Amino acid sequence: MYKLLTFSLLSLTLTLLPLTSKSQEKEPVVLIETNMGNLKAKLYNDTPLHLDNFIRLAKSGHYNGTLFYRVVKNFVVQGGSSDSRNAIAGQAIGYGKGVTIDAEIKPHHYHKKGALAAPRQPDRVNVFKESDIAQFYFVVGKKYTPEELDKIEKSINNPIKKAIQKKYYTPEKKAILDTLRAQKKVPEFRAIAEKIKSDINFEWENNTDKLYMDDEKRKAYTTIGGVHHLDKEYTVFGELIEGFDVLIKLTHANPLPEMLPGQFAEIRIDGSNTTFLRRPISINYVDKTTNEVWFLVQLVGDGTRKLATVKQGDIVNVVMPLGNGFTMPRNVTKVKPLLVGGGVGTAPMLMLGAELVKMGCTPAFLLGARSSKDLLQLENFEKLGEVYTTTEDGSMGEKGYVTQHSVLHTDRFDMIYTCGPKPMMVSVAKYAKAHGIECEVSLENRMACGVGACLCCVENTDEGHLCVCKEGPVFNIKKLLWQI
Repeated sequence: MYKLLTFSLLSLTLTLLPLTSKSQEKEPVVLIETNMGNLKAKLYNDTPLHLDNFIRLAKSGHYNGTLFYRVVKNFVVQGGSSDSRNAIAGQAIGYGKGVTIDAEIKPHHYHKKGALAAPRQPDRVNVFKESDIAQFYFVVGKKYTPEELDKIEKSINNPIKKAIQKKYYTPEKKAILDTLRAQKKVPEFRAIAEKIKSDINFEWENNTDKLYMDDEKRKAYTTIGGVHHLDKEYTVFGELIEGFDVLIKLTHANPLPEMLPGQFAEIRIDGSNTTFLRRPISINYVDKTTNEVWFLVQLVGDGTRKLATVKQGDIVNVVMPLGNGFTMPRNVTKVKPLLVGGGVGTAPMLMLGAELVKMGCTPAFLLGARSSKDLLQLENFEKLGEVYTTTEDGSMGEKGYVTQHSVLHTDRFDMIYTCGPKPMMVSVAKYAKAHGIECEVSLENRMACGVGACLCCVENTDEGHLCVCKEGPVFNIKKLLWQI
């Protein structure tokens, strides 16, 4: 049994400190310190009232000791109310003194996952949609399918268009057009019909209530998710760039066992009615000076979400270390390794990089994600070696996938280690094979037992079907029967 030492999560007490952004100097970045870990968010310059107010309150200490008091699954996480300070369980949290700030609702700032926005009182008492002076929320939301977005657009836009049509194509106008048609007065008929059509089109094009989702917004709502119906109703004034994934740090009364980069743990999920099997989690880092082991957890299902509810001081049932780790180079002075990670698959790369540094080797990291906020633990990686990044939306580093990064064309590497989504690892393996580079991959097959008994994680290799949890999760690509 391991005791929970610290835990990073969007919850509980917080402190805000203004920081300077390294990658985007024009947009201020705030650090939100909670008793369960830290978050980072950037503030938009084109919402200056909210930006200045947020920083002013942070500097004044207003947020110190306040709570994230409202946590709604697939919706939002809300905090910042002065009423929440020292609040007891079940206490109603209000909107303080009712002081507001003018709305700064922008069409290009929308409620994608991670958006930072300001709550407000409802329209019946707040016709101008003015924001609460202090409270804020982060969007969690859900992913939509393209078909769902189509239905949402139609459900909002069709009634608006019908109302506009009814306004100009009145029964009186219809009667006039019917008479002109019967009299075959074509020029007169066309003139009135074209005027009606022109009026309808003009009002439709200039209507601010209609819903239009451009390609960027559609991509965000279908890939990372969000809450679409809050758009145009609440001011979005920033976005989270770090914090939706969970970092768990465990300690024990006795010294931790020896662990190798690439090994994993099986963590039991207690108190869940839907999760019966342990969850395999890569070992992220081991700090021997503090006797801590880190696990970077992505909240993707009931099991990991339940794991995210544990609190500091809780006891967690963990079986570790399991599996085989990465092969460490024999002569570090002659090896130039590249560590490639995608999404939460970057987790084992941190420990591997730290061990290489201890051996006297300076690794390079190539990290990929959908967007900048999905690039995890960048500061930790930057302490170990050169860091290169790619994002699918171009929000940080080079736009595209890891195998498209220019460093693969300008530098020569002797060894490649990789972990992440299988399509990414296959692409990396193809690159390595084409360039004659040794390459090891850490597979993320579904693993239940962790000891090779349940046979649910088998991988086809040149030695037959092997259990990833027992024979892996790390394999040399020469052993795998991938089509590379």
